Amino acid sequence: MGFRSWYSNSDVAVKAAVAGAIIAGVSGVITAIVVALVAVLSGSGGDHTGSAPPPGGTSSGRSPTPSSTCAKKLTLTAPSNGQKVAGLVGVEVTGRACGLVDGEAAWVFEQDLYDQNFYLVYDRNIGPRAVLSGDGEFATLDKPIGDPGDDRKTYVIAAVLASSDCNRSIVAKRPDAYENYVFRPLPAGCKIIDQREIFESQP
Repeated sequence: MGFRSWYSNSDVAVKAAVAGAIIAGVSGVITAIVVALVAVLSGSGGDHTGSAPPPGGTSSGRSPTPSSTCAKKLTLTAPSNGQKVAGLVGVEVTGRACGLVDGEAAWVFEQDLYDQNFYLVYDRNIGPRAVLSGDGEFATLDKPIGDPGDDRKTYVIAAVLASSDCNRSIVAKRPDAYENYVFRPLPAGCKIIDQREIFESQP
Protein backbone atom coordinates (compact mmCIF):
# COMPACT_ATOMS: atom_id res chain seq x y z
CA MET A 1 0.00 0.00 0.00
CA GLY A 2 1.41 3.35 -1.02
CA PHE A 3 1.90 6.28 1.33
CA ARG A 4 -1.01 8.23 -0.16
CA SER A 5 -3.38 5.22 0.12
CA TRP A 6 -2.23 4.42 3.68
CA TYR A 7 -2.58 8.02 4.74
CA SER A 8 -6.12 8.25 3.38
CA ASN A 9 -7.24 5.04 5.17
CA SER A 10 -5.71 5.84 8.64
CA ASP A 11 -7.76 7.27 11.45
CA VAL A 12 -7.64 10.91 12.39
CA ALA A 13 -5.24 10.48 15.37
CA VAL A 14 -2.64 8.71 13.26
CA LYS A 15 -2.96 11.29 10.53
CA ALA A 16 -2.40 14.07 13.04
CA ALA A 17 0.67 12.33 14.48
CA VAL A 18 2.23 11.85 11.09
CA ALA A 19 1.58 15.45 10.08
CA GLY A 20 3.09 16.65 13.34
CA ALA A 21 6.20 14.55 12.84
CA ILE A 22 6.67 15.89 9.32
CA ILE A 23 6.26 19.51 10.47
CA ALA A 24 8.65 18.95 13.41
CA GLY A 25 11.26 17.45 11.11
CA VAL A 26 11.07 20.32 8.64
CA SER A 27 11.17 22.83 11.49
CA GLY A 28 14.30 21.18 12.95
CA VAL A 29 16.08 21.31 9.61
CA ILE A 30 15.21 24.99 9.18
CA THR A 31 16.38 25.76 12.73
CA ALA A 32 19.70 23.99 12.14
CA ILE A 33 20.26 25.92 8.90
CA VAL A 34 19.49 29.26 10.60
CA VAL A 35 21.88 28.50 13.51
CA ALA A 36 24.65 27.56 11.08
CA LEU A 37 24.16 30.75 9.06
CA VAL A 38 24.25 32.91 12.20
CA ALA A 39 27.45 31.20 13.36
CA VAL A 40 29.16 31.79 10.01
CA LEU A 41 28.08 35.42 9.78
CA SER A 42 29.14 36.20 13.34
CA GLY A 43 32.51 34.45 12.98
CA SER A 44 31.92 32.41 16.16
CA GLY A 45 31.88 29.02 14.55
CA GLY A 46 34.40 26.84 12.84
CA ASP A 47 38.14 26.42 13.35
CA HIS A 48 40.17 29.66 13.58
CA THR A 49 43.89 30.33 13.62
CA GLY A 50 45.24 32.62 16.35
CA SER A 51 43.72 33.06 19.78
CA ALA A 52 41.34 35.29 21.64
CA PRO A 53 42.75 38.49 23.14
CA PRO A 54 44.21 38.00 26.62
CA PRO A 55 42.25 39.41 29.56
CA GLY A 56 42.74 43.15 29.55
CA GLY A 57 44.66 42.95 26.28
CA THR A 58 43.94 43.82 22.69
CA SER A 59 43.49 41.79 19.53
CA SER A 60 47.20 42.26 18.80
CA GLY A 61 48.05 40.21 21.89
CA ARG A 62 49.80 43.11 23.64
CA SER A 63 48.67 44.04 27.12
CA PRO A 64 48.29 47.68 28.14
CA THR A 65 51.31 49.28 29.79
CA PRO A 66 51.01 48.58 33.52
CA SER A 67 50.77 51.57 35.81
CA SER A 68 53.73 52.25 38.06
CA THR A 69 53.51 50.80 41.57
CA CYS A 70 56.41 52.88 42.90
CA ALA A 71 55.51 55.02 45.90
CA LYS A 72 58.54 57.13 44.98
CA LYS A 73 61.42 56.74 42.58
CA LEU A 74 64.17 56.62 45.23
CA THR A 75 64.03 55.12 48.71
CA LEU A 76 66.80 54.98 51.30
CA THR A 77 66.89 51.79 53.37
CA ALA A 78 69.98 52.71 55.45
CA PRO A 79 71.14 54.46 57.54
CA SER A 80 68.23 54.79 59.92
CA ASN A 81 67.00 58.26 60.79
CA GLY A 82 68.88 59.64 63.79
CA GLN A 83 71.62 56.99 63.62
CA LYS A 84 74.89 57.77 65.42
CA VAL A 85 77.91 57.52 63.15
CA ALA A 86 81.66 57.61 63.78
CA GLY A 87 82.96 60.07 61.20
CA LEU A 88 86.20 58.21 60.52
CA VAL A 89 84.35 54.91 60.03
CA GLY A 90 81.55 56.36 57.96
CA VAL A 91 78.26 54.70 57.16
CA GLU A 92 76.95 52.45 54.39
CA VAL A 93 74.13 54.05 52.43
CA THR A 94 71.70 51.64 50.78
CA GLY A 95 68.50 52.09 48.86
CA ARG A 96 66.55 51.25 45.76
CA ALA A 97 65.30 52.95 42.62
CA CYS A 98 61.98 52.29 40.91
CA GLY A 99 60.48 53.81 37.78
CA LEU A 100 63.55 55.67 36.48
CA VAL A 101 63.23 56.73 32.85
CA ASP A 102 65.89 57.24 30.19
CA GLY A 103 68.30 60.00 31.19
CA GLU A 104 67.55 59.82 34.93
CA ALA A 105 70.05 58.60 37.51
CA ALA A 106 70.37 58.25 41.28
CA TRP A 107 73.12 59.99 43.25
CA VAL A 108 73.87 60.17 46.96
CA PHE A 109 74.89 63.39 48.69
CA GLU A 110 75.81 64.29 52.24
CA GLN A 111 74.67 67.73 53.39
CA ASP A 112 76.36 69.64 56.18
CA LEU A 113 73.52 71.52 57.88
CA TYR A 114 76.01 74.02 59.33
CA ASP A 115 77.29 75.42 56.03
CA GLN A 116 74.44 74.02 53.85
CA ASN A 117 76.91 72.52 51.38
CA PHE A 118 76.15 69.26 49.57
CA TYR A 119 79.07 66.84 49.31
CA LEU A 120 78.92 64.13 46.67
CA VAL A 121 79.24 60.63 48.10
CA TYR A 122 81.44 58.55 45.83
CA ASP A 123 84.11 55.84 45.78
CA ARG A 124 87.49 57.57 45.48
CA ASN A 125 88.93 54.46 43.82
CA ILE A 126 86.44 54.81 40.98
CA GLY A 127 85.58 58.48 40.83
CA PRO A 128 82.22 60.28 40.70
CA ARG A 129 79.52 57.99 39.35
CA ALA A 130 75.79 57.68 39.79
CA VAL A 131 74.85 54.87 42.14
CA LEU A 132 72.15 53.75 39.66
CA SER A 133 70.97 54.69 36.19
CA GLY A 134 67.99 52.31 36.20
CA ASP A 135 65.75 50.39 38.55
CA GLY A 136 67.33 48.26 41.26
CA GLU A 137 69.19 48.42 44.56
CA PHE A 138 72.33 50.36 45.41
CA ALA A 139 74.95 50.54 48.17
CA THR A 140 77.77 53.00 48.71
CA LEU A 141 80.05 53.92 51.62
CA ASP A 142 80.03 57.49 52.90
CA LYS A 143 83.47 57.90 54.47
CA PRO A 144 84.89 59.97 56.07
CA ILE A 145 82.19 62.26 57.44
CA GLY A 146 82.74 65.56 59.20
CA ASP A 147 85.74 67.28 60.73
CA PRO A 148 88.06 66.42 63.63
CA GLY A 149 86.46 67.23 66.96
CA ASP A 150 82.85 67.01 65.76
CA ASP A 151 80.44 65.98 68.52
CA ARG A 152 76.99 64.81 67.43
CA LYS A 153 77.01 67.10 64.44
CA THR A 154 73.94 66.65 62.24
CA TYR A 155 74.35 65.66 58.62
CA VAL A 156 71.71 64.71 56.06
CA ILE A 157 72.16 61.77 53.72
CA ALA A 158 70.15 62.57 50.58
CA ALA A 159 69.07 60.34 47.70
CA VAL A 160 68.95 62.63 44.67
CA LEU A 161 67.10 61.99 41.42
CA ALA A 162 69.03 63.62 38.58
CA SER A 163 67.76 64.64 35.17
CA SER A 164 70.07 64.64 32.15
CA ASP A 165 71.04 68.27 32.87
CA CYS A 166 71.76 67.49 36.51
CA ASN A 167 73.90 64.50 35.53
CA ARG A 168 75.99 66.66 33.20
CA SER A 169 76.49 69.30 35.89
CA ILE A 170 77.67 66.74 38.44
CA VAL A 171 80.08 65.06 36.03
CA ALA A 172 81.50 68.43 34.92
CA LYS A 173 82.24 69.52 38.52
CA ARG A 174 85.89 69.72 39.56
CA PRO A 175 86.97 68.61 43.07
CA ASP A 176 88.41 70.92 45.70
CA ALA A 177 91.85 70.49 47.29
CA TYR A 178 90.45 67.75 49.56
CA GLU A 179 88.93 65.81 46.66
CA ASN A 180 85.44 66.86 47.67
CA TYR A 181 82.80 67.63 45.07
CA VAL A 182 80.93 70.45 46.75
CA PHE A 183 77.60 71.91 45.57
CA ARG A 184 75.55 74.77 46.96
CA PRO A 185 72.80 74.55 45.97
CA LEU A 186 72.32 71.35 44.01
CA PRO A 187 72.40 71.83 40.23
CA ALA A 188 69.21 72.43 38.27
CA GLY A 189 67.40 69.19 37.56
CA CYS A 190 68.53 67.58 40.83
CA LYS A 191 65.77 66.69 43.26
CA ILE A 192 66.02 65.18 46.74
CA ILE A 193 63.60 62.25 46.88
CA ASP A 194 64.49 60.69 50.23
CA GLN A 195 66.78 61.62 53.12
CA ARG A 196 68.02 60.59 56.57
CA GLU A 197 69.56 62.60 59.40
CA ILE A 198 72.61 61.16 61.12
CA PHE A 199 74.60 62.34 64.13
CA GLU A 200 78.32 62.25 63.44
CA SER A 201 81.09 62.35 66.03
CA GLN A 202 84.89 62.14 65.93
CA PRO A 203 87.61 61.85 68.62
